[in-house]
Order: sequence, then structure tokens, then C-alpha cells
Amino acid sequence: MTYLLGVSVLLQLAAAVLALRLARVAGRTVGWLLISAALLFMAARRAVTFQGVLAGEVEPDASAELIAIAISLLMLAGVTMLGPVLRSARRDEEVVPQLLESAPDAMIVADPSDRIVLVNAAAVRLLGYTRRELTSMGVEDVMPDRFRVRHRDAFGRFFSSPRLGEIGAFVRY
Repeated sequence: MTYLLGVSVLLQLAAAVLALRLARVAGRTVGWLLISAALLFMAARRAVTFQGVLAGEVEPDASAELIAIAISLLMLAGVTMLGPVLRSARRDEEVVPQLLESAPDAMIVADPSDRIVLVNAAAVRLLGYTRRELTSMGVEDVMPDRFRVRHRDAFGRFFSSPRLGEIGAFVRY
């Protein structure tokens, strides 16, 4: 029975360590940090029980230990399965800026409020602003006056029924 308790502690510690690694991959989001902390506390609780059993202060319960191992295995499997998904999502987040940066043409990415969120080096050279300056501006701030009304209309149409393409494709300048 002591053996089962020891296995349970090790499995929960392994799940906690994997969850902490996933928290790092996922950008240290609060959710993953909370899951990691919960797994660590569960492992600590099992370790205290394990210590009590070794000291002869606590009598092990076979059914409780089997349930604890099942829970530990499920936690470990779940955290293990989520790892590749999170790493893949993280790579996808990194690919878009890299593709944007490698484009030879000036490219600007705006959010739904028409604020600039990403620019590539070609846009920085063309517009004469730093990246920091550009990402604190709206698209209309860097656009000639004569295009602003059409852009505003096209932008509104695009976000009312989004589809693949670029905003400029919807406007005949």
C-alpha cells in the first residue's frame, strides 16, 4: 500500500512539473499557473499522507489510494496531451509576425478599432516612423487625407461581414 501512495505522489509531482512547463509555453497565463499550483498542493497533500503512513501515524486505505492513482494518471495524461497543442499555438503566434516581417512590401495589421498592431520593416522605412510610433497610431493617421473616407467605409463593411482578403481589395482608390 505504501508503494501505491509513493507512486501517487510521484505522478502528481510529474503532472505539476508538466503544468508549470505548459504555463511557461502558454505565456504564464493565470489559468495555467493556478492549475500548476493546485497540482503542487495535491502532490504536497499526498506527500504528507505518505509521510504519515511511513511514520505509522496513518493507516492507508487501499480504495482511496487506487482512486488517488487514477486521478494522478488522468491529470498527468491530460497535461501531457495539452503540451503539443499549446506549443503548436505558440508557434502559430510566432509565424505571423515572421511572415509579415519577411514581406518585401510595406504591410500594416490593424485591430477591429483600426489601431495599428503590427508593421513590418518595409512599412517602417516607407512611412518614416519607428515601430513604436506606428503601433500607437491608427491606420488613418498614416493615410493621405483623400483616402480616409473610403477607407473608413471599407473598414466598416469588412468588419460587419469579414471575409478573406485585405481591406484595400474592397476599396477602389
